[in-house]
Amino acid sequence: MRIFFGTRNFKIKDIYPHEIGLSNNIGYTIEIRQKYFHIYWIPFFGTGKIWGIRKDGELYELPVEYIREIKRRNIKVRSPWYTYSIPLLVCFGFFAYYLNEKIKEHNYEKQNIENFSQNVVKLTKDIDDPTTNQFYTLQDTKDNSSDAIMYLKVEKIYHDKIMFSLIPGFFLNSSQLELEECYNDNKGNLDTISISKALLKKALNLDYETSKDYSYKGQDLLGSKKCMR
Repeated sequence: MRIFFGTRNFKIKDIYPHEIGLSNNIGYTIEIRQKYFHIYWIPFFGTGKIWGIRKDGELYELPVEYIREIKRRNIKVRSPWYTYSIPLLVCFGFFAYYLNEKIKEHNYEKQNIENFSQNVVKLTKDIDDPTTNQFYTLQDTKDNSSDAIMYLKVEKIYHDKIMFSLIPGFFLNSSQLELEECYNDNKGNLDTISISKALLKKALNLDYETSKDYSYKGQDLLGSKKCMR
């Protein structure tokens, strides 16, 4: 793969001699051209300017007296912004990438909030209108291991409370069975507990921000002095 680079120039301004107090001859103009270093013909940075006289389609060297008059008048011509196209394109690329990442991050966060809200609605409905084929999962807020999980199987439903069978996480893990299969094989030997619907709802984390850092303290649902959520 060949990389094309080098120097070129382009016209940036025409000045008529009378504009700077020189000859009124309008047969020529003073032409200022921008020299630049390019990569693949895209301007990278300026390397100076060329001042010359354009006459009959040809560019000639600027006479010494013109140079003196231009310096005396302190005439300066700024380089066009596109002289530095590659650095600008690089900056634009980084900005576009940064903006795109921010948009993706915003959309991801928005989707997470929406999912969290939908999950809260679902969990609340599951508490208000449970069925006897449901399993609930409780996690110790101070222990994220799988052994610290407690699975609750709905057994009986009352107006303001639910009776559950308790399946400890370590018991399920040691049995190497699926949750429902483990329950069916051991339901006669499982402890039961009744928990009010109001207390179950208190264990729900309704704040999205605390859900991200797992700082929600939960509730002592099982009377074990362990906060669960």
